Amino acid sequence: MSTTFSDFDPITERRHVERQRQERRRVMVAAGAASVILIIIVMGGAAVAYNASFGDGGSSSSSSSSGSASGRGAQPSLHGVSKIIKAMCAQTDYKDACEKSLAKATANVSASSSSTKDVVRASVAVIGDAIEKAFDKSSAIVSDDPRVKAAVADCKEIYENAKDDLDRTLAGIDAGGVDGLTKGGYQLRVWLSAVIAHQETCIDGFPDGDLKDKMRDAMESGKELTSNALALIGKASSFLAALHLPASSAASHRRLLSFAFDEDATKHPEVNGSSGSSLRRLLSFAFDEDATKQPEVNRSSGNSLRRLLSFAFNENCPKQPKGNDDDVLVWVNRQERRLLKAKFQNKLKPNVVVAKDGSGKFKTINDALAAMPKKYTGRYVIYVKEGVYEEYVTITKKMANVTMYVIYVKEGVYEEYVTITKKMANVTMYGDGAKKTIITGNRNFVDGLTTYKTATFNAQGDGFMGVALGFRNTAGAAKHQAVALQVQSDKSIFLNCRMEGHQDTLYAHSKAQFYRNCVISGTVDFIFGDAAAVFQNCVLVLRRPLDNQQNIATAQGRADRREATGFVLQHCRFAAESALGDASRPAVRSYLARPWREYSRTLIMNSDIPAFVDKAGYLPWSGDFGLKTLWYAEYGNKGAGAATAGRVSWPGNKKVISKKEATKFTVQNFLHAEPWIKPTGTPVKYGMWA
Repeated sequence: MSTTFSDFDPITERRHVERQRQERRRVMVAAGAASVILIIIVMGGAAVAYNASFGDGGSSSSSSSSGSASGRGAQPSLHGVSKIIKAMCAQTDYKDACEKSLAKATANVSASSSSTKDVVRASVAVIGDAIEKAFDKSSAIVSDDPRVKAAVADCKEIYENAKDDLDRTLAGIDAGGVDGLTKGGYQLRVWLSAVIAHQETCIDGFPDGDLKDKMRDAMESGKELTSNALALIGKASSFLAALHLPASSAASHRRLLSFAFDEDATKHPEVNGSSGSSLRRLLSFAFDEDATKQPEVNRSSGNSLRRLLSFAFNENCPKQPKGNDDDVLVWVNRQERRLLKAKFQNKLKPNVVVAKDGSGKFKTINDALAAMPKKYTGRYVIYVKEGVYEEYVTITKKMANVTMYVIYVKEGVYEEYVTITKKMANVTMYGDGAKKTIITGNRNFVDGLTTYKTATFNAQGDGFMGVALGFRNTAGAAKHQAVALQVQSDKSIFLNCRMEGHQDTLYAHSKAQFYRNCVISGTVDFIFGDAAAVFQNCVLVLRRPLDNQQNIATAQGRADRREATGFVLQHCRFAAESALGDASRPAVRSYLARPWREYSRTLIMNSDIPAFVDKAGYLPWSGDFGLKTLWYAEYGNKGAGAATAGRVSWPGNKKVISKKEATKFTVQNFLHAEPWIKPTGTPVKYGMWA
């Protein structure tokens, strides 16, 4: 944009009047984007009905109930509200849905209404209801088909997760106000991106056919409204940061609205500052999707795990040895594994010890989780001793007042299915090594389960940290989808871990995730999902698939271009099991990625790509699905398979991008991670390095 604002001072010469009017129109468009903040919850939505009257505006109502409707502090008229709606909705991809939902929500608004916040809250019900109605359609399905029944059951559970993420989006905005949005807009987008992922997961469970199509249609309205919210948050937070607005108040909201639609913008120096440079920043922030974002406020952890872990790890990456398959698979662990054993395990005191041999308090991980207190001050730490544990584990979310709880799982193979549920926040689980403490199962799609239900270990509770653990699904390639580890935990960390399987090994489902020094092995789409995930210094091991299959390392699932999600592989290495044959003439073709959803986003940078990776790099999902809308890119890679000259020429494949562009996807810039990774002492590089 080439417009100039250097002379945007009070006008003293009549010949500049017309020119300034044109400039002000452009300013008003940007201000309209800023007013998005006032209605942001409308598009973010909560899944509960709004029952409060417009007359109960709390502290915000007092300033709007006094005196003249013509002054700057007056609530906009119905006509003014309509103009606001149109200006805001112009920023979205689904303008009709945006305008209709807001018009309905503000139908009874008048100049005497207590506050703009009431209008926003009324509009929340529109989005929440849309999602609730969509999920209700799944509950109404009656079928004797076991797969349909399984999908219906999944949707009931998934709806609760979607509702939780909508509710905390609303709570986040209420708690932070305008200032909170400028600092926490990224976090709101992560939660709303998860809402889209939940809707897609519900649809995924149904077999192909009429029912699946009907569910997809039913979800459309909720997905559109969530997309609109993502669009508005992405622009409004940056805009308000440029304005340096004070904390949320009804008066400041009204001044902003008045400014947005006042033909004489210069009447409001407290907003525009009479500064050309400020207005240039204002416009550039308002319309730049990738404007610099403020890091979110660090979660209140009470105790700093950093003190417990910082001594255990060396910030330097271990060198990559050359040698046999075993060397290839363990190079990321060797140095830090020794440090882990010598210092970390000896000094980090677990709350609970799990050991198959009976030397701990519990013999199974699930028993240790069941004993976790409902209220606990500190991070809950579980030590799982060496062994193979045949269990199915789910780590839940939302346990009250839990800031740290540590579980130590001793060496062994644990055959159980473990779920860290959404009631279990800030759980740390560590073992005796990724090859010694193993959690294993064999659930799979062929035996009648949805992919969503095949996971051996399921981490849902926010702030989960897994250290020196092995996650395994032994179903094998013939059983198709079989997840070893599924992660919905926001701000989760996996360090020195192994995820072993074939198809769909790691389901990085949603929210912000960080993987460091991990080994992930599989065949088809063995890292998939719609998380915002960075894999740093990891090894991706490609195994032998079925004879009619190809290997695809990643299948990222961003369904909407506004989502804050994607996969980033930074300083990683692709390796192959010997069963794939000679690297120059592999028995099976292997690819870096394919688009699971329409806006799939994957960046591979500063990584080692060997010759066994097909020179095309990427594989279509089906026909031309997503080829124009996906975003694939590479930067600074090395190895015999790193050349991009032979890469596919899809419109969405950017091939090699600049360092400036790649920097946007570093740990700090993409995950806003320092506030939540640094306190744990996890070794990490927040930016680029050679």
